[in-house]
Amino acid sequence: MNNHLARLISDYQASVRTAVELMQRSGIPMPSTCTDWVGTDIPNRGVLEGGIQYYKHGYGCAVSLSTGAVDFDFGDQGEIAGFDVWRLAGFADSRLPGYGFATEDALKVCFKEEVAAGSLVYSGYILYYLADAAHSPSVDVCKGSTPQLEIESARYDEFLDLWAQGAFDQQRLGQAFYNYFRLHQLTDQAVLQGLYEADAEKAGAVISRVFRIR
Repeated sequence: MNNHLARLISDYQASVRTAVELMQRSGIPMPSTCTDWVGTDIPNRGVLEGGIQYYKHGYGCAVSLSTGAVDFDFGDQGEIAGFDVWRLAGFADSRLPGYGFATEDALKVCFKEEVAAGSLVYSGYILYYLADAAHSPSVDVCKGSTPQLEIESARYDEFLDLWAQGAFDQQRLGQAFYNYFRLHQLTDQAVLQGLYEADAEKAGAVISRVFRIR
């Protein structure tokens, strides 16, 4: 994966997560599917907690965060980690050269090259996903007043082996764990607070607290 593109995608996904968490705190329910979002009964335009404006459209939403606007679509199963080159360019906006792309066309060329190389996986409709996050989810959410998350030991060992081999280029441990196990699919992101941003010991502490390896 091109390092410049990887950094842009990572920053975009982090902003999407921030937007979704803000939407949840503001009382907007998260959908189980993208079509559920279409039927979500909220105003198309409104104001979130902290005076942040949002615009509901089609399968997604645009949120004007204090750090910059971010526009995203929910995936087939309500995923929030999808992206396309148009959304990445819009997110970067005037900061695009800072991500290593002199023009939007340069970003498009790089994006197409990574798709051809298999680093990015097309969902079948608009959105793309990182290839290392394109596995079937292996996290089960157990019902109860306090959700417990379980991960199969074989998959966890596979993740640790890949981490030791340096397969998650420029990703923090918590970030790599989050992406590898497709934790964006969990509706309740509150239980994962602090995981994505964590590295080394902090990530290990969060994983041990939140997950049970079985």
